[in-house]
Amino acid sequence: MKNKINVVKKKGSSKKEGITLISLVVTILVLLILAGITLATLTDGDGILTNTESATKEYKKAEYQDAIDSAVAKTHLEEGKEQWTADAILDRVEELLKENEMFNDSIEPWERYTDENGVLTLIVPTNEGNFEVKSDGAKYWGTNEEINTLPELEQEDIQFTYDKSWKNTDKNGPVKVTISKEKSTKEEYKESTIYYSTDKIHWTAYTGPVQIKDNNTTIYVELRKGTELTNNYVEETITNIDRLNPKTFTISNQKVETDSITVGATVEDAEATDKDGQSGIEEHWFSKDGGTNWETNTNKKQENYTFKGLEQNKEYTIKMKVKDQAGNETIAETKITTKKVPGLDENGDGIEKAKVTFTDTPNTWTNENVKVGITTTETKYKLQYNKVDAKNNNEWKDYSEAVTMENNGTIYARLIDDSNNIGQYAVHTIKNIDKDIPVISEATQANTAWTKNNKTITVKAKDQGGSGINAYTVTTSNKKPSNDSKDWVTSTAETWTSTATYGNGTYYAWVKDEAGNISASKEVKVTNIETNVPTVKVSSNTTVGKSQTATITIGDADSGLVAGTYTIKYQWTTSTSAPTWSNVKDTKTITVASGAKTGTVQVSKSDGTNT
Repeated sequence: MKNKINVVKKKGSSKKEGITLISLVVTILVLLILAGITLATLTDGDGILTNTESATKEYKKAEYQDAIDSAVAKTHLEEGKEQWTADAILDRVEELLKENEMFNDSIEPWERYTDENGVLTLIVPTNEGNFEVKSDGAKYWGTNEEINTLPELEQEDIQFTYDKSWKNTDKNGPVKVTISKEKSTKEEYKESTIYYSTDKIHWTAYTGPVQIKDNNTTIYVELRKGTELTNNYVEETITNIDRLNPKTFTISNQKVETDSITVGATVEDAEATDKDGQSGIEEHWFSKDGGTNWETNTNKKQENYTFKGLEQNKEYTIKMKVKDQAGNETIAETKITTKKVPGLDENGDGIEKAKVTFTDTPNTWTNENVKVGITTTETKYKLQYNKVDAKNNNEWKDYSEAVTMENNGTIYARLIDDSNNIGQYAVHTIKNIDKDIPVISEATQANTAWTKNNKTITVKAKDQGGSGINAYTVTTSNKKPSNDSKDWVTSTAETWTSTATYGNGTYYAWVKDEAGNISASKEVKVTNIETNVPTVKVSSNTTVGKSQTATITIGDADSGLVAGTYTIKYQWTTSTSAPTWSNVKDTKTITVASGAKTGTVQVSKSDGTNT
């Protein structure tokens, strides 16, 4: 059974009721003894002893109640009780009761609760059960002061004004809360005074902004006429204070390239405590130079960041700074080295060097331009070429199609990233271009001696472009033969003698090289080939009277006669048939020098009858 004692009861009322009950019990005991009740009657279930025990319990309860009423009455007389909260009042009652040893026997805890009417109640444990002390009469205890008759205070009657953004009060000073009743429409409040408290025990008249340093601090506000405690308040809890740094974290290397590093981390804000809230992560900042300069994304809440334009193969001191909404920050650090742009090599090991392939079109000797195609196994970077000077950076160009080489020379290829970090270049040499025509230094007939047979032609030539002599031909026309003419005779020698023979005449010798270049022609004359046989002629056959004279001429129209004396047989006859030369007896001799074209002799007959 719980005995409720309201602190607004008049003093002594409970004590009087307790004394009356004790007197009644004593009177009953005396009457029973006088009546001579037997032991059986005393010990029966409904007997005197049983009833006496029950009466004793009631007496004990009355004694506890009397002590509680006494403590309540004493609390009424305390100095400054007008400023006390309900908790403070019950604190004092509990303190006074515990000074009484009779309240120290129970092992049950002293507790408080708020009943269905919102009244704070103290539970007093005893060996006779729990007793309750309610605090709902506290506002009437100041019997010598004016009773506060203000209407019930509502939340909209009081305005709490302060910066509600998250704040670190250790670094930026306390939250300053301005309290006002100006917007209240209740006339009774116009002459009232604002009192505030953060513990409902100690109250202070409001004179300026209330300064709050701890999160979850509640400001209680009363309006009073006079100074008495009304227990009629509204409240505002400050929940925007966070003095705790975000949790420590480790930076993750999300992606490392030759010219960029992407890092990030998922960071949690410190968990809230009684005095600090959890404002939440607001900003992520990143540094590649150990914190000298900081960078961030457009969206500062983004948890990762990419540093661009970095040098290849360089170690960077990466820092990541995380801030919460109150400005608290935590920094982590790591060191990361950028990758190296791979070099190019026609073999390529796949690590330090990527394989590059140069494709020449054509790849045999040519007198035309060569197209050089360049491909590589590494596709992450741009491919560049240079056909002038590898050390001259201005000569490097982005590769997009086969490069035209007009002459033999060197072409270079390299990889480059978006930040102009470059890898080691590869070298490819073009050696199959020959645009220089070969030169014929001499073209002659085999010999100059007279012969009755055709002669060969010998040609001497030199290649000027490096591809080498490929073939020769001899033509009767000075028109340049085509490269695919069937008359070309393959030979790589610098001196060539034709297998064909040529008669007297003017000819043109040609030579071509492996690249297809054809020389200028070289004229050659073939001479001293006998085309006619020696001749014997009779002429100037004249008759004077009976005397006849004839001239015999021997000759050679080509090479001339061989020097010497030629014996000429002749016969005068009237026959038109050739004589039988073995029977001819008439002879003459003709002596000629070497090479003489002709030689003559005259013969005569005096009868004038023969031819």
